[in-house]
Amino acid sequence: MDERRQHCRHTTPLSASMTLLGGQETRLAAKRFRGIVEDISIGGVRLSIVDPYGFLHGKELAGEKVKLTIAMPQFDYNLVTGGVIQWFRNDNRKSNRMLSIGIEFSNISTTDLQYLENYLCSNFGDQNLLWDLWSREVKS
Repeated sequence: MDERRQHCRHTTPLSASMTLLGGQETRLAAKRFRGIVEDISIGGVRLSIVDPYGFLHGKELAGEKVKLTIAMPQFDYNLVTGGVIQWFRNDNRKSNRMLSIGIEFSNISTTDLQYLENYLCSNFGDQNLLWDLWSREVKS
């Protein structure tokens, strides 16, 4: 298989959400899905998304525009940017309600890009997800 990625991927987990901004399926417009970053680079992200009601199963999503929010708890910052879905597939390893979705960043701000570069240059590892879960629990 040919490697088509332009940027090196990092596989440290982060909490994320994806909002579909509309497109061909109006019932999907402004639907928000929670997930975990499986890998991330300067150019994009692969998310593992929970789709509990099956909205995304069987739909052709390539090319759909999304809004991404990725928690970066070590910086006390949420990266919020646009993106375009490049591919998606059911993740049968986990459950029939999980999808892996490849998203290319679009319209990323200079500030978000700086936080992303700082994150990619650091090595926070699994503590990101644990920190995010702890932070949510304390704020509740």
